[in-house]
Amino acid sequence: MGKKIKDKFKAIFGRFVASKKAIVITVVTGLAVIGVITKFAVLAVNARNKNTEIASEEITEVIETEVSTEEPRLETVETETESTTEEVTTQETTTETAPVLATSNYIQITNKTGSPSLDYDTTGPVFLSSDEVSVVVGSDFNLDQLVSYGDYYDACPNLSYSGYVDTNTLGSYSIVAKLTDASGNETTKNMTINVVSSKPSETDNRTRINYSDFMATYAADNVHFGIDVSRWQGTIDFNAVKAAGAEFVIIRIGGWDGSELYRDSCYDYNIKVAKEAGLKVGVYFHSNDNTVSGMTTHSQQLLSMLDGVELDFPVAFDWESWSRFQKYNMSFQTLNQLFYTFHDTLAAGGYSTMLYSSKYYLENFWDNVYNYPVWLANYVTHTSYVGSYSIWQVNNIGRIDGVGGDVDLDIYYGSFN
Repeated sequence: MGKKIKDKFKAIFGRFVASKKAIVITVVTGLAVIGVITKFAVLAVNARNKNTEIASEEITEVIETEVSTEEPRLETVETETESTTEEVTTQETTTETAPVLATSNYIQITNKTGSPSLDYDTTGPVFLSSDEVSVVVGSDFNLDQLVSYGDYYDACPNLSYSGYVDTNTLGSYSIVAKLTDASGNETTKNMTINVVSSKPSETDNRTRINYSDFMATYAADNVHFGIDVSRWQGTIDFNAVKAAGAEFVIIRIGGWDGSELYRDSCYDYNIKVAKEAGLKVGVYFHSNDNTVSGMTTHSQQLLSMLDGVELDFPVAFDWESWSRFQKYNMSFQTLNQLFYTFHDTLAAGGYSTMLYSSKYYLENFWDNVYNYPVWLANYVTHTSYVGSYSIWQVNNIGRIDGVGGDVDLDIYYGSFN
């Protein structure tokens, strides 16, 4: 009995110990697993923090690289415009981006607005003046006063230039002048600005042309010789003019000088005495108009000045103020409209018209889409103008009996019948 109880106790105690060992083992194993998991978690957190720090450093470096710039650099461009020195600020970046046009290198001379941008306008503005000009040392440098320019559609293209001109120091300076119209079209021109001590006086060494030599040079069938005159010729002996071989005379009747309509002081005498001498006569109107409304008014006033006088030629429209064309604030298109307005107004009053201009401007700026008669001015021995013309003004240094000085010499191709 005692032995059985003892054996039973040992068995129970053994199971208890085994159970405790299992629990201990289980606990120890669990703690080990938790430790391992914890360690991995800590490692993961540390790794994540480290990666985040690395990434943050990389991002910061990239951002700093993309926005890094040099300090703005002042590029000084000196100009004597209005006796001031202008500073143009340019800023350069270290990033590799698409190139940007350095428009800030151009000094803006004019900044006119008002003309519309036109999709169909693809033609740039035009310089009408020489690429070499002179200014007197010590004077202000204003490029707009030294050049002439215009545009077919834009009445006020903008002028700028790049380069350096010191008008306080004698020498030659190279600049690039640029015109920009309202549609964004640009035209550049390389120019030389000569700073001189004084401008040389102009001397006229041209050989004068005797009227008899003039007629001998161009004699041909259906060729008629004449002259054109204004008050600048003073009092003319038209009988002597006719005796010298002239068959016709074109007389300035007056014009618009930009501020008032004037009647040529010699017109009344010239038209009366020329007719009495048996010369064929015509008249021309000198205009500085720059608006269609003004041209309409002045053409109507011209009709009153004509007062129904009988003429042997169409009335000539003379617009030739090409020096500093930009001061008129009109486009070449408007210029052509002036002539068409002149024509329409005079036609309504019973007079035909013709367009007077020099070869270069006829070829480049006058449309004359309706083929009105042309009076060509081209001072050469043989003109290369290929357009149609009725009268050719050959030169302005003619000499003829009855006129006390230089006079324009003209040829009319056609018939007086």
